[in-house]
Amino acid sequence: MDDLITTILYGRAEQGVETATRRLGDAAFRAKNQTQDFVVKGMETVGFPVRGTVKVAKSPIVSKQEEQGDFVVLCDMQLKDAAKYCKDRATIIYNSIDKMKFKDELKQFHVPATQIYLDRGRTGTVALIMLGAFAKVFGKIPLKYFKAVLDEHGENYGAFEEGAHNVKRG
Repeated sequence: MDDLITTILYGRAEQGVETATRRLGDAAFRAKNQTQDFVVKGMETVGFPVRGTVKVAKSPIVSKQEEQGDFVVLCDMQLKDAAKYCKDRATIIYNSIDKMKFKDELKQFHVPATQIYLDRGRTGTVALIMLGAFAKVFGKIPLKYFKAVLDEHGENYGAFEEGAHNVKRG
């Protein structure tokens, strides 16, 4: 990984977006990358949008400004403005059983994170499942670093793995 890669996790309060943002930053750092992570929240109540940003690079990251994402992880399909956070030719990974249509120039993947969350008896979080899908699609941070970070915080690695296992192109 030579250049700066920006990932945006976008969802609603109580979906685990803030925690998933921190775990992605921690895993990338453990994989010997420079990282920056931050979260922009609306109100602190259920249902309000939450957007986490993680910047990862091999060299020091100078800019602290918000940027569009090379990857956008969309935890809630009702947040219809997700594409505005994507750079041209970005990759969007979204929470859906079915394929959806975003801008043509975007690489698209989907994972049924809400269904997995419900099938697992509401263990883990939707964002944690989506983080697993991102890890598989991104492929530049070894999974052992995610496992170490999740285990350290007592979080459900099985939910993460299911996201990675169930992500599909399209």
